[in-house]
Amino acid sequence: MFTFGDDNSFGTPGHKLGFIALGMAFVSLIFIAERESRQKDVIDGLVDRTTQVPNYNLLWSVHDMVFIDGASGFLNTFGKDLLLANGNWQTLCHMDSDGDGRTNGEEMGDPCCAWMAHTGQHRFAVENHQEYRRWLLSDPGRSDTASRLPHDPSRCGKYNQTQYSEQYHNFYFAGLDRVDEPAHLEIAETSCFLVFVATVVFWIARKDFLTDLMPLTCVDAGTRRKAALAVLVGSFFFLDVLSGVVHIVLDFAPHWLPVMGPLAYGTQLHHHDTTAFLHESPVNHVGHVHLILPIIPILVIASNGSRLQRLWWFWTAVWAHLFQFTHRWSHIPSESLPWLLLAAQSAKLLLTQDHHMKHHQDNSINFCFLSGQIGSDALLNFATRIVGPTRYDLWIGVLMGMLLLPAVIDWYVRSYLLRNVSMLNGSPSDEHDGYSVEAPTEASAEEERLLRSCRQYGLGMHDTGMLATVGVAPGPGLRCCVIACAILTHLLPDLFLLFSYCSEFGCFAAGCDQHSDNQCIPPLSNTELLMDGHPDSRFRYVLTYCVTYLRAPIMAFLMHCAYQRIREDSKSMSFSIFSYVVIFLAALEIIMTSVVPNDGSTRVLHVVASAAFIGAWLGVAVPLYANALSKAGHDALPIWSMWLIILAGSVWLAASWSIFSGVQWYACEWACTFGNSVLLMVIGATLPRTGDHKKAVPCC
Repeated sequence: MFTFGDDNSFGTPGHKLGFIALGMAFVSLIFIAERESRQKDVIDGLVDRTTQVPNYNLLWSVHDMVFIDGASGFLNTFGKDLLLANGNWQTLCHMDSDGDGRTNGEEMGDPCCAWMAHTGQHRFAVENHQEYRRWLLSDPGRSDTASRLPHDPSRCGKYNQTQYSEQYHNFYFAGLDRVDEPAHLEIAETSCFLVFVATVVFWIARKDFLTDLMPLTCVDAGTRRKAALAVLVGSFFFLDVLSGVVHIVLDFAPHWLPVMGPLAYGTQLHHHDTTAFLHESPVNHVGHVHLILPIIPILVIASNGSRLQRLWWFWTAVWAHLFQFTHRWSHIPSESLPWLLLAAQSAKLLLTQDHHMKHHQDNSINFCFLSGQIGSDALLNFATRIVGPTRYDLWIGVLMGMLLLPAVIDWYVRSYLLRNVSMLNGSPSDEHDGYSVEAPTEASAEEERLLRSCRQYGLGMHDTGMLATVGVAPGPGLRCCVIACAILTHLLPDLFLLFSYCSEFGCFAAGCDQHSDNQCIPPLSNTELLMDGHPDSRFRYVLTYCVTYLRAPIMAFLMHCAYQRIREDSKSMSFSIFSYVVIFLAALEIIMTSVVPNDGSTRVLHVVASAAFIGAWLGVAVPLYANALSKAGHDALPIWSMWLIILAGSVWLAASWSIFSGVQWYACEWACTFGNSVLLMVIGATLPRTGDHKKAVPCC
């Protein structure tokens, strides 16, 4: 039986990973065999066709341009002319094989017929006097594809760099003013995303994932923060390179391949029409990455993944969503982007227009989508000079290996730590990859070093069974949950809604008037629920519903747990009142989202629900919590201070509704909104631990 590592029974993490590796290798070999058989199954005169025609592998509409339909074996007129010309490009270049009035050279980017065959994989540049362009090519075997070709250079033999740059800039940003497409849900993409969400929820509920994500107030927190930061940075670079490998595969894979073919067609069409995808709904565009998300729980379960591996895949999924947007932003003129994105692009953290334009100018370089300027594109550009990007079959193998690599490394490191600790204890068994770890009675220097390494790597009681001797006590999981929920589901979505709305409508733009429809600051309800047909507004709408329906019950549960930790008496009257109030708050929040405010009765209902929410939150929930905290002997001053600030803002808000109008009301509304997020974070930070834990404990 195949053995991956030194596990001794099938079903252990090593064998599961080995089984997955065999499956990935088998899939890669199928793609290699398919390509090799197809390349050899042609007549002798066409064996070297990819080196006899400029840009042969860069034509988006077909994969093998000499054939009528893919690899059908039937030659089109261009294929027949290539045979007649005996592979001589200088002869073939001046011909018009499809009879559309454009020479083969014009359609393939070499209008002056300056390209020479057998020059190898040269770096394309206008001054090379070879291809005039590698962008906006058309099929010389079809007469209906040459309508958008740019004009020829002014003088053949000496290229006009200014004319070339102007033509390329117009091509790159053409079509920005087209009508946007409506949003729709894809069943496969949505299902894959829900699988990932369910996985993260399980990690939070059963694996104390929020503590790993935000190791704030615990012993070893400094070490754990360094590990979390290393994972954050490492996963960013990893995903940047991975996005480039995926891009290579989709840029050169044939369209007829199952599953991958339609994705490859869309990617290659993008090289012909660079701005069409900007008019696709952001919800649908970002959904393309969801198809690969189910592999995350598979790899984590198969490798019995550590806390760091779970954290690694979480950030990888976040960056995967981000690179879909960085790609969109790289096709939008800089003057249309908000300053925050421009700052990130200037710092080379996100993909820039200039960097990505080089890829569309020469499709054999700069494949990375996330940044590309942190060494990732330099690495891939070097690799593609060794294994050409046209060998998509080999790059599929690289893609499979990159997906498997984090799980394999994590399993090896984890097994090494567990094995060494168990060897010190001298108790081998079939548990934990072949060893059972028992708590040593006296900690030697070597044992202390191994224990420290385990804690730094994120192994806890449920992983090793050995940390009882150092006094493991309940970690600050509830604190992290409250703070993380306040940031991730309250503060960040509200900031995104405001910035997205202002980016679309121009808040604080010249001429905005608090007494007109062009408000300087928008109402919160507008940023959440205004539907004007723009893709950004639809995305805000979907985001609001998803976040609200998720955060309302979660925050109610967290606040209930927080109050129970303070009171330690679930039968008291104040505890019952607090529990009913937080349930009432969750219901009101869902109602406020479900009822779209307008000029009729629904607006009145929305305002009433908002007022009831503020009244229950500031009039009952916060005072009850702060009072209980004070009676328990803990510092409640930060909560009372924030409560007074938000209460004053709410009075101003009520006065604005009845007395003032326009920007004063909206500014007050946003101030109270962000104040509530801060108040939740303060509640999480002041939440006491359970019991009295005097010993230093690891954050695990």
